[in-house]
Amino acid sequence: MKITKHTRMSLTIVRLIFFLALAGCAERRSDGEAAARKYCAACHAFPAPALLPKAVWKNSVLPAMGAFADIYTDRSGEYKMLPPQLAHLRDPVIAGVRTAIPLDEWKKIVAWYLRQAPDQLPEPSPEKVRPAAGFALRLPDKRATSFTACIYFDEAAQILFQSDIHSGVLRIFDPQLQQADSLLHTSVADVAPLGEGRYLLTNIGQINPGGLNRNGSVEEIVIRQRKIVSRRLLCDSLYRPVQALKMPEGLFVCEFGFMEGMLSVFTAAGKKTIAAIPGAIRMYAEDVNHDGRTDIVAMFAQGKECITAFINEGNGRFRQQDLLTFPPSYGSSYFQLADMDADGRKDIVYTCGDNADQSPVFKPYHGVYVFRNTGAGYRQVYFRHLDGCYRAIPADLNCDGQTDLAVISFFADFERKPVQALVYLLQRQAWQFDVYADEQVAAMGRWVCMDVKDVNGDGRPDILAGNMAAKPGNNTLLMNRWLQGPEFIIWENRF
Repeated sequence: MKITKHTRMSLTIVRLIFFLALAGCAERRSDGEAAARKYCAACHAFPAPALLPKAVWKNSVLPAMGAFADIYTDRSGEYKMLPPQLAHLRDPVIAGVRTAIPLDEWKKIVAWYLRQAPDQLPEPSPEKVRPAAGFALRLPDKRATSFTACIYFDEAAQILFQSDIHSGVLRIFDPQLQQADSLLHTSVADVAPLGEGRYLLTNIGQINPGGLNRNGSVEEIVIRQRKIVSRRLLCDSLYRPVQALKMPEGLFVCEFGFMEGMLSVFTAAGKKTIAAIPGAIRMYAEDVNHDGRTDIVAMFAQGKECITAFINEGNGRFRQQDLLTFPPSYGSSYFQLADMDADGRKDIVYTCGDNADQSPVFKPYHGVYVFRNTGAGYRQVYFRHLDGCYRAIPADLNCDGQTDLAVISFFADFERKPVQALVYLLQRQAWQFDVYADEQVAAMGRWVCMDVKDVNGDGRPDILAGNMAAKPGNNTLLMNRWLQGPEFIIWENRF
């Protein structure tokens, strides 16, 4: 074919249009990403599109996030601003949590996420789970519906606490699992020893999220010879509190809340908010900067997911310093400070797997992590994928001098991989773990809480796990089996 001047000019125009189109697409992509990084990362760690499937972004997460900016979809699925005259139609649960995003910017964000998100999340390669051989099962007498919210064993006093949040009862057992006493009208989510028979009880109030629930409380009880002899309220009207900690500076409380929550401290002068962030779920007293003052290291797990140090500067002042941050789809569930490599510095053992919110799909990044304390920060050195991972407690389980992990998963893949609901990881060498499980033991309950202590006094740590028989999706058969299962188990260490 003969190439004429006219043909060359036409090809030049076509190429110009093509490259302009590409530039326009790139500009639109960068506009959408820039808007997402500006507005989405203002409230929490930036969530990359690859974290969730496209359908979850489209049908669940993005509409839920838009509502915070008064942006809703109409019947045709098009995003529109809520007119001022319809402000009374706002969801009252999120009415006090507002943000401002221009509608055109929001549409760019939505378009960018839907272009970039995968159709499906990758399926992790199966990893070997070895049959458990180092533990023997002990069961308590069946007393009630299995709805345990807290299990705790005090080694010094030889007292076991079990909170039945469905019945509103805190039961006290001896090491032989004989009930010694009970406390009624409670919703205990955490037990903390104070010494000399005194204990802090944190009552969550209403366990299910929603609304502005402020019926939680913290109380102190005194136990003599495994009998409760006194009970004293310390503070109430709390946003679904899950842990309390007494320090010289006052009574610190993790108020998990829902849309509203905080890390707070109570002193003789009253209540003070340390961090007005919902989702405060776990904290430890630790001298982070070695200045002689006790600091707080806390995890937040609602929206802004992070592990944060609150550096004690004296006179009731704390300076906030984020140690680790996570995207909101991680579902942070627990962390603990422990020296995993015997170098004298406490590392972070972290679990994520809370799958009860806007994106209930199995995620390849759910599991147990170890972040090594390098002295200058924290570096990830280990990850084991476990769907719905909920708690990991460090202990030398096989008594070989290395720190191992006991792990539970409340949102496990119960239909395809039920054995992963309760496992233990033995550290063979630095940051290398073998995973063990007993399929029958794992299937006995839906494990939501755990403690690792020496219950029978033989010098070896045992695993205690509490069963909360909540229904996973529509699987009534599983829930009924768990309801009939034990309220808790003790996996006695035989290593």
